[in-house]
Amino acid sequence: MYTPFDELPQNLKVLYIYNPEKAKALLAEAGYPDGFKLKIQLLGGYAGGAEVYSIVKSYWDAIGVETTLELLESGAYWSVLIGHTYKDMTVSAWGTLIPMVVSPRTERGTFTTTLSSAMNM
Repeated sequence: MYTPFDELPQNLKVLYIYNPEKAKALLAEAGYPDGFKLKIQLLGGYAGGAEVYSIVKSYWDAIGVETTLELLESGAYWSVLIGHTYKDMTVSAWGTLIPMVVSPRTERGTFTTTLSSAMNM
């Protein structure tokens, strides 16, 4: 069931509002007071993907996470995605541009999330 953002209770809205100062504080609390470097590998030919992720990059950059977008040709992209050999993060989507699935690689495995809510779309 979809609930428009404006109709969400305040305690849920606060989870989705862009708040770079809170993000910086959370990074510092997690042990990254000076940020870190992040490479996001994308499918170069995906319509709109680079444009959307340039926005995501600006959000990361604003909180001290030095972000690089790497556009890959199709064969290289699918090899990286399926083989889980991406450097830090890769992105994939099925059907439409939104929702997109972000897959940061962690020591505990692969974590996926949608960006549509985080971007208030």
